[in-house]
Amino acid sequence: MECVICKGTFQKGNVNYPVDLGDKFILIKEVPANICKQCGEHYLDDEVFKQIEVIINHVKSANFGIEVEIVKYRKPA
Repeated sequence: MECVICKGTFQKGNVNYPVDLGDKFILIKEVPANICKQCGEHYLDDEVFKQIEVIINHVKSANFGIEVEIVKYRKPA
């Protein structure tokens, strides 16, 4: 697989993934990704996106009036 931006190659790594819900902002840290060695563009696997959706739904349902939430990505057991 090559980067669609610069045609570079990828390496496994972690990124921070921001989510803006309008009334709440979530930053998910340490999300596993494929990161382009040349330009830094990152791509997430389908399994990772599914877990991000679970995290977002959990944060949305635990409404404590918090506007900014920072959570770590945790791989499902």
